[in-house]
Amino acid sequence: MTNPNISSSVDSSSLEAACFVFGWTSIIFTTFTIANVLLLLPLIVIILGLALQKWRQNRSYFSSASISHCDCFTYHSVAMETIGVAGCIVSCCGVFMGNLNVNAIGKYLFFFKWYGEVLFHVLTCLERYVAVVHPVTYLSLKTERGIRMRNVVVASVWTLCLVFDSLFHFEAMIYWELSFLMLGLVVISFCSVSVLWVLVRTGPGERGEDRKTVVQSKQRALVTIVSTLAVLTVRVVLNVTLEVVYCSTGFANCVLLTTVFWFHLPSSLVLPILFLYKQRENIFKQMMFSKG
Repeated sequence: MTNPNISSSVDSSSLEAACFVFGWTSIIFTTFTIANVLLLLPLIVIILGLALQKWRQNRSYFSSASISHCDCFTYHSVAMETIGVAGCIVSCCGVFMGNLNVNAIGKYLFFFKWYGEVLFHVLTCLERYVAVVHPVTYLSLKTERGIRMRNVVVASVWTLCLVFDSLFHFEAMIYWELSFLMLGLVVISFCSVSVLWVLVRTGPGERGEDRKTVVQSKQRALVTIVSTLAVLTVRVVLNVTLEVVYCSTGFANCVLLTTVFWFHLPSSLVLPILFLYKQRENIFKQMMFSKG
């Protein structure tokens, strides 16, 4: 069994990998991998199945206004979650093989989605914020120009993830990652407060049934933003705790390091669950149609 407190005087990346491969902390990571696969994989299959069906019905579905920006971000987030699940499986294989190189490959795949997950969370919340607080601007984003802008933003996210992932083993990235999470937390907090403020106010023309419909739409947006804010807050608190322990003691605590992965799970689940909840009627109709 490895010492849970590993000196930073040795190569830090090798020691971090050893946390997952050797000792009883590998059991924590293996259990996390199993939970990650069992909870995420069914959601991924259902969502990608829905996307494939809509694409078959309309070949220009992903490049047209028929898909909302929020759904587009969710599809890309789910694609990244697929990469993350694959990374967990590869890392777990490295654990059983006792191979640090295989484990390192899995970690690169997992951290690729780590960055993308946060970015798509932020983009989803910003999209909900604009839809509620600036509805006129939001309508303009449904034009062909707005769709092109969305596609550029999505492509930029994938590119940034590749860049960040290639640099994550550098120790200086610790401070960038914390700043990255804190910035995401600030942006989502701002969106949450803004949507809540608009929700409690009565806008011009919002009366009777129209008022009820508008409020329901704003409430759904608020639920999306607050749910994302909650899971991101948990990630920030745990990551800050991990980095404070490391920076103050100069030691990487393997138990804390492997346990932190468990607190990434809610943030992986939040967008797929919200998406499926919104699409529940369509899913039910498809199930009934397939049975018939």
